[in-house]
Amino acid sequence: MNRSNKGANTNIIQMFEDIVVLLLVYLIERRIFENVIGKETSLKCLALVVVFCAIYILANKEARIYNVTLFFYMDRFWRILSKSWLLAAVITMGLMYVYNPQDNVRSFHLHFLGATYIAICINMVFSRFIQMALNNYQAPRAAYVGTFEEYEKFHYFLNKTSLKVAELGYILEGKVPENKVFNVLGQIDDLENIIRKNELDQVYFIMHSDDNIARIQPFIDICLEMGITVRVVMDVSYSQQMYSSNSYVSSIGTFPVITYHTVALNSYEQFIKRLMDLLISLTCGVIVSPIMVTTAVVAKLVSKGPVIYKEKRIGLNGRQFDLYRFNGIKTKLGIENLPQLFNVIKGDMSLVGTRPPTVAELDTFERSQWRRVSIKPGLTGLWQTGKQIESNSVELDLRYIDSWSIWSDIIILVKSLGIWITGRTVH
Repeated sequence: MNRSNKGANTNIIQMFEDIVVLLLVYLIERRIFENVIGKETSLKCLALVVVFCAIYILANKEARIYNVTLFFYMDRFWRILSKSWLLAAVITMGLMYVYNPQDNVRSFHLHFLGATYIAICINMVFSRFIQMALNNYQAPRAAYVGTFEEYEKFHYFLNKTSLKVAELGYILEGKVPENKVFNVLGQIDDLENIIRKNELDQVYFIMHSDDNIARIQPFIDICLEMGITVRVVMDVSYSQQMYSSNSYVSSIGTFPVITYHTVALNSYEQFIKRLMDLLISLTCGVIVSPIMVTTAVVAKLVSKGPVIYKEKRIGLNGRQFDLYRFNGIKTKLGIENLPQLFNVIKGDMSLVGTRPPTVAELDTFERSQWRRVSIKPGLTGLWQTGKQIESNSVELDLRYIDSWSIWSDIIILVKSLGIWITGRTVH
């Protein structure tokens, strides 16, 4: 494996917000100047806006304003935004006078620049409050191991960033301290059971700089074997498990953080995957809605229970969710599974992923098999397509996790569509 960590610390939502704000300002200005700018000059106006947006976003990214580990200080953010705006404004004004457009284009562009600066300053404050309010929404579930005094300092720095972490508790290495300990999840010797019980996504090992890393290396290996992302807040040596995983280095305050992982952390690809899930599921939901309504009527007639049957299945890192099916219906084409599109829209599942195990199956998972639930389950996957369907489903799930890419998801979706159209059943 050699996963790309491109943009692993990039706040994609904040970047997307800025693009939307700039687009809205353009649409408003275009509306204001619709009687002034004709069709011939509208493309010149749009070209200036596109260049401005590209320079502004790239300048912000270069200044690390989209980095989730950057401390949020109002004056710092204002200076960065102002510099990025000024750079984009100067370049586009220079281009405008080089090409020497008409006065109406110049007037439009100057109005756009003024409105943009006001909008980005307002959005800076508004966006920060929104991020703080939604900080725990779908945040990775994390536990902390190590020196509690170091944790308090680290936690102080963490709260100044936009890094999303749902802190579940503390894992002790020895005796319970006399004070300053919040929710204790257990002892580190019971790490595997703590991960299973609390459905952890990440474990932070917070150490003194002079601590011996060898004593926690076996526990790091346990996490990686189970597909749990590890963040070590100090310099470390390498074990076999750590060597075979992927890693990247960042910093939070004065703490260097090395992150080890066995699942993709590329935020751009994750954003595209989720966007694909939503767009395709919503589109398919609209297209097949007549079929779903008809099937729902049939299900009501042939079954005594509810139209939608809910079955407990296991999702990301052991989380339980309700898998939807039409009750009392069984077709060759799998129409009874169409309600699972709502599972994808809710975020419990993805279009492509691993096979969702049952609760009973999860109890039989060995440590190495737990990595199978380190990503969201899918409506389809390697276990349902191609000639490999006779192989062990756990091996196929792990192969999918190790080789995942947007392109592989597209290929699996196309193959799955072909299977559905031809009516070939897969078990």
